Parts: sequence; structure tokens; C-alpha cells
Amino acid sequence: MAAGVRASESWVLVCFGALLARWVAAGLEAVTIGEIHENITLHCGNISGPRGLVTWCRNDSESVFLLSSSSSLPPAQSRFSLVNASALHIEALNLQDEGNYTCSEVLNKTETRRFQVWLQVATPPPSAPQCWAEVSPGLFSLQLNCRWAGGYPDPDFLWTEEPGGVVVGTSKLGVEMLSQSQLSDGKKFKCVGSHIVGPELGASCVVQIRSPSLLSEPMKTCFVGGSVTLTCQVSGAYPPAKIMWLRNLTQPKVVIQPSGHHLITQSGQSSTLTIRNCSQDLDEGYYVCRAENAVGVREVDIWLSVKEPLNIGGIVATVVSLLLLGLAIITGLLLYYSPVFCWKVGSTFRRQDMGDVMVLVDSEEEEMEEEEDAAEEEEEEASEREESPIEITKYGHIHRVTALVNGNVDQMGNGLQALQEEPLLLAELKPGRPHQFDWKSSCETWSVAFSPDGSWFAWSQGHCIVKLIPWPLEEQFIPKGFEAKSRSSKNETKGRGSPKEKTLDCGQIVWGLAFSPWPSPPSKKLWARHHPQVPDVSCLILATGLNDGQIKIWEVQTGLLLLNLSGHQDVVRDLSFTPSGSLILVSASRDKTLRIWDLNKHGKQIQVLSGHLQWVYCCSISPDCSMLCSAAGEKSVFLWSMRSYTLIRKLEGHQSSVVSCDFSPDSALLVTASYDTNVIMWDPYTGERLRSLHHTQLNPPMDDSDVHISSLRSVCFSPEGLYLATVADDRLLRIWALELKTPIAFAPMTNGLCCTFFPHGGVIATGTRDGHVQFWTAPRVLSSLKHLCRKALRSFLTTYQVLALPIPKKMKEFLTYRTF
Repeated sequence: MAAGVRASESWVLVCFGALLARWVAAGLEAVTIGEIHENITLHCGNISGPRGLVTWCRNDSESVFLLSSSSSLPPAQSRFSLVNASALHIEALNLQDEGNYTCSEVLNKTETRRFQVWLQVATPPPSAPQCWAEVSPGLFSLQLNCRWAGGYPDPDFLWTEEPGGVVVGTSKLGVEMLSQSQLSDGKKFKCVGSHIVGPELGASCVVQIRSPSLLSEPMKTCFVGGSVTLTCQVSGAYPPAKIMWLRNLTQPKVVIQPSGHHLITQSGQSSTLTIRNCSQDLDEGYYVCRAENAVGVREVDIWLSVKEPLNIGGIVATVVSLLLLGLAIITGLLLYYSPVFCWKVGSTFRRQDMGDVMVLVDSEEEEMEEEEDAAEEEEEEASEREESPIEITKYGHIHRVTALVNGNVDQMGNGLQALQEEPLLLAELKPGRPHQFDWKSSCETWSVAFSPDGSWFAWSQGHCIVKLIPWPLEEQFIPKGFEAKSRSSKNETKGRGSPKEKTLDCGQIVWGLAFSPWPSPPSKKLWARHHPQVPDVSCLILATGLNDGQIKIWEVQTGLLLLNLSGHQDVVRDLSFTPSGSLILVSASRDKTLRIWDLNKHGKQIQVLSGHLQWVYCCSISPDCSMLCSAAGEKSVFLWSMRSYTLIRKLEGHQSSVVSCDFSPDSALLVTASYDTNVIMWDPYTGERLRSLHHTQLNPPMDDSDVHISSLRSVCFSPEGLYLATVADDRLLRIWALELKTPIAFAPMTNGLCCTFFPHGGVIATGTRDGHVQFWTAPRVLSSLKHLCRKALRSFLTTYQVLALPIPKKMKEFLTYRTF
């Protein structure tokens, strides 16, 4: 036994000696490739004849004994054996067998010959080859690519034209460049990959190149001062085509570049050109959509007609006048030729019961008075008929018809609710003729806002101007039919002395607006030293986000500029104050950041929130001041903690850029609006998606554009938390009930950009691209006791706290808005 142990130790020493000896007589090396799961034989040099003592070792990180020609040493594995007393035979190769093998042969006591063999195990790729075509970088030529990854060694590739099998090229990389003569629409190219392990016929994939095909409307119409969208849809192009818009005014055609007048968007292989503020002199004519790839070029012409807007009111008035004129002529002829017939017909109609006329009953007293009047009139008619049978009877109820015409039709005698099918337009404010401004000015109303107490309305009317208007509006703006219902506080404000509207010249395009109450500064002396213009009494302030990245803080009552906040490097798109009145301001900017400002500390910037990869469009602080939501030109929404200013989570679910967000009044819900035409309702505490509201085009469409017509611009919650309002590119204001998946009301509007509810409900304000503001009636309902309880509880309980309460499951679902 001792002798055997000494013998094994001696052979291990021989293997180590084979690695370290510098005196090896022969140091030959070889590379052998074996197929996985097959057998292979590794030869110990190319020597024939009698051999000395042969030992095989594995030499990777350390030397491992495998096999020896000495019968006293067994092999390391049963798969190893010696052939011809020198060659190593390995059965059933696996990937672990790959490595460096050393054969040592003892020639005599002083000489040893060593031979190294590198064994590589060949494996076939696990999947089929993939091939594609692309335009080579820097050159407008086509490049074919073929990849067959995962095997060893690398396969060989053969590209051929199909049908016919004409060889294009062979290579190890699978890349071939095609000349222009080889390109034609519909041609197929086949890539065949071959590998030493198989399969025998190789594996293949096919690429078919296609020139683009275009689909578009041949003619479009735009009214002067309006906007129109031209659409170009590319199909069948491979590789994908590059799409350009050209103006067919001169030769060669002029390429249209994006600008304030021309807006070009592209989604996949679809492109749109939106022309704003159409002009007959500048915009009427041919437009060319060109799609080009390496295979071919296609162009389509679109004729744009620019017309003066139709005078609908004039047309209706003309038609009504013609009808009345015709009726008058017919009546005159009948009276002239057959007066007795007209008299009998008139008497027949006058004797009919007027009970079928729709009656507006305002009170029980009025109804009783009308009944008494009707009884008196009937008695008079009876007596008159006795005295003079041909006396004309009176219209006892005609004042009721007049009430139907002059009054509001939303409260009828049959007890219908006050909610109309379409919101009523209460008023529309238009900017006056602007002064001379520089090129940085614009006319869009990007933001509208009510003060928290509802006493002021702010309006970015374009041309760097913000209008501050006292609320309620002046008498001339409100229709008489609505005045009796919504103007109850008018007399009260008159008694106190009505404030006057203010005009704030901000010097830059105004994008964002936000109100906040300003309490008395804690240290009047400190504020007076640093900011003598800041009032030392409580007041109302307005923050304006500008085009140059500045934020200006104004005192509303006086129009005085209080602070100027600097830090953003691009447009300040949105602003939001904490609802608690703590004077913490959040700003969202196109520089892809949000910044937190503390107006209690002289407008100091206390935090910068980074993480968005695109422009930040919107920011909203939850009413309980615990969370901040930010929406950017991305498919996800960021939720931040307002306590630690750290990211809580990302909400993912939209398919396009998210442009607007808002919290419910109890902070339990978050709604986000996106260009993908969807509004998503979230639970901000858990990140759960509760409901999606899809915006579909009405039939018939209100706009003759057919791409992205329902892309959303703005969304907001009503003050009681029961309704949503959305503004979309299809020229509609929609009102949604929280429990329903379809809108409950629509209102037609032009080029809407933003919307907000009056803090006390009943009114929605919307802003448009032409600088106008429109005020609409909103649902004014009495919240149920259940909803009031839910709203009160969720104002201080999170979703997790509600779920932990010992209450029934259905009650938990109701409190967490899971009953939709």
C-alpha cells in the first residue's frame, strides 16, 4: 500500500514537472476541435514506434492528473482511456472538457518530452439566424446583416439573391454591402449560415426590401386664421423610410422646417404637418410629402385651400328671413282670397287646450296665480262668447311660452335635473389688440387659474400679458339667463367695493400660473431690509412661469412685483403652491427638472428634483401636501415625497407622452392625461391603476384631421371630487362622472389647451390657442352622505391605513375607490 501511494505521488510530481521544466526536449502544441456529445482522441505528438511512460494532465488554473500508461494508476474518469499506449481518448464530450491538456513522455532518466493540446468543444447556435437590412452609417447605401449567435466556433455566412440563388457574398461577419444596381422593389436576399456541428444544410433567413408607398388625402381645406393638419402615412417600406414635407412653390421644392407656423410630428411611419393661423397668400397651394429609403422615393401632392370662415349666423338669419317672408306671402294670399277659411282655422286653434305647452313653474305661488288668471280668463271668454260669438279668444297661457324662450330650459315642470347634455357657454374673454411685441411673443393661453378663495381669476392671454380679473365677472360678460342662479354674491361684493382688473406685463411668454395666500412675514424687519416691496400684511400672490426660465411673484391687489426667482435653464412650464399656504412653490421646466422654492426664505431654492429624460409639462401637489406628481414627455409619471423630496415610484401605463396630472380633493386619487388619448386613474399610495378613460372621436368628426385628433391637453378634478374635465385636440371639452366610463357631457371648443374648475364648483374655465378664455357651466350637485364621509376619511387616511381597518371588505373597497 505504501508503495502504491509513493507511486501515485511520483506521477503527480511528473505532471508538475512537465509544466515547470525548462529542459523539455520538445515543447510542441496543437489545437483540436471536438463536437459536443461526440468522442475524440488527443494524440501525444506525431511520433511512431515504441513509447515511454506517458502521462496526461489537465492544465487550466492548476494541474490535474487524468491518465497514465502505468497500470498502477487508474484514470480520473471512466470516460478517459489510452489508445496505442499514448493517445488520450475522451468519450461523450461536454462543455466542461474544453481546456488545455499536457502529454508528458519519459524518454530516459534525464529526458522528458512534453506536448500540449488545446481542446475546444464545438456547439451549434441555440436559435435560428436573424437577418435585417439597414442604411449604412454615413452612406446612403444598403447593408445586409446576418447574425447567428450562441455557438462555437463562429459560423460562415452566405448571402444570395432570391429567386435564382445568385451569390452576393460570403463572410464570417455576415455583413454585405449592396450597390445601387442590386436594389429593386420587392427583391429578396437569403442568408444561409453553416456550422461545423450542423445542421447539414445550414440555417437561413430572408430579407425583402421594399420601396415606400404613400397614403394621404389629396385635398384639405383651412379657414383663414384657423389650423389644419396634413397627414402622410407610409406603408410597406423596408428599411424604414425618411419622411419630409416640402412646399411646391418653386423648383426645386423647398423643405419645410418646424416652426411656430408649421408643426411637424412623426410617429413610426406616419407624419403630420400642422399649419397654424392659415393665410390665403402664404399657405394656399400644393404641399408634398416625400418618403425615401435606399430602395426608392415616393411623393404625394396635397392641395390646401384656404377659405374665409363661413358666417353661420348670417346664413341662418337669411334662411329664417326667407321662411318668414314666404309664410307672410302665403298668409296674405289666403287672407285676400279666402278670409273666412283663415278665420275658422284660427278660431279652431285658439279654442284648443294649451295644457300641452311646456310650462316652467318657478314656485307654488306663481302656479296658483296662473290658475286664478286662467279661471278669470275662461269666465271672460264665456261671457264674451255669449255677447259676441265672433270675438277672438285670448291666449291665457302665452306668457308661459315666452318664459320658455327667454328663460333657462334646464329646469322644467317635469322635474328634470339641472345637468344639461351640453355645458352652457357663460362667457368668453378675448384679448384686445396687442401692442408691438418682439418675436418671442405668442398669443396662446397656456394657463388659467382661480385663486383659492375664488375671488380672482388669472389668464395668460398671450403677448407676455397676464390679466387678473375679479370674480364674479362683470355684468356684461354673464348671460341674463344664468345671472339669477350664479350671481347671488354680486350685490355683496358691490357693497364692499369691487376690485378692478389688473394687467401684468411679464416681458416673456407666460406658461404657468399659480395663486397662494401670503401670510404676514414672520420677521417684518428682516423682510423690509431685503425686500422692501413685500407687504407686511396678509394678501394674495400670483406666481408666473416665463419663457426664459424666470419665475415672477406678484401681489394681486396692487399688481406689484415682489420677487424674481432664477434657476431654471429653460421654459417654466407649470407651477404649483402647497395647498396648506406654507409658501412652498414647485416649478416644472423644459430643462427636465423640478425645483422647490421657499418664499418664506426670500424665495430660496431648497431642492432640485432630477430624473426626467424629457421636458416636464406638469406638476401637481396633493391636497394633504404629502406627494408631488410630475408629468413629462415620457410614458411614465413620477411621484415624489414632499417631505424628503425623494422619488417614491414611477407609474407606468401610458403609451405616449404624459402632459397633465391632478389629485382628487381627498388626495386618494391621481389622474394623468396623455397624447395616447387616455386618462388613467391611479391610487397614488399603492401605484395601482384603477381605471382608464378613453377619448374617442365623435361621429361625425368635428375636425377634418384624422390623426391624433383626441390627444389630450389637460385634465382636472372638480372641487367635490365627483367629476373630471378634459380638453383634447378634437375640439371638445368633456365632463366625466367618477363612476362612469363614458363622458356625461360635451362642449364644442376650438383649440383648447387648459382647463380648471372654479374652487366652489359650477364653472369650468378653458384656455385656447388663440388667447381666449371660455367659461362653461359645470355639474353642480349635492354630494351624497357616503361620498362626504369617504372624502373626510381619505383626507387623513392612506390606502394602506384603510385596508388595515377592521371593517367589511365592501366598505374598504368603497373607501379606496375600488367599486368602479
